[in-house]
Amino acid sequence: MNCNSCNGSKHSNFINPKCFFTNAQLSVVKCSNCGLIYLHPRPEKKLGLEYFENAYSNAKGFDKIDYYRDVESIMNRNKSRWELISKLNAPNHKILDFGAGQGYFVKIAQNNNWNANGVEISGEGRKSAKLNLDVNLKSALNELKTSDFGIITLWDVIEHLEDPKQTIIDLCNFFTS
Repeated sequence: MNCNSCNGSKHSNFINPKCFFTNAQLSVVKCSNCGLIYLHPRPEKKLGLEYFENAYSNAKGFDKIDYYRDVESIMNRNKSRWELISKLNAPNHKILDFGAGQGYFVKIAQNNNWNANGVEISGEGRKSAKLNLDVNLKSALNELKTSDFGIITLWDVIEHLEDPKQTIIDLCNFFTS
């Protein structure tokens, strides 16, 4: 598998962590040409989706992982993110959070009077956002009714994408300058 950024074919071993979800040994490599760090080989897309379905529904041991469960910590993390974003000069106060998870960042942006939308492929994530925050997330970009966002965020997302480069290219179609 070539590098998603520069299409280089040479890489070196970077680290070999174990996957929390499957306990499988992972291989993280660094592209010898551009320095991009990525999983090699990439996990099947189905496995990534299964991971987040379980994470957002408290299944398979995820009920004990504060990153997905500690609402106060999640809100604080997203308030800190909001503080960074709110300082930017967005021409129209319209923001898209791609990979919105359970909708916390979208909710904070909405509470600050921004027109905030979120896209989340996980059905459990969308369900949690609606149930806990009354936030309606879309399941795909083509469900959005607008394409003139002043800011697009990808918090803790890009490392999970099957094709990050193409995703960024696709998101450019939803950005206004």
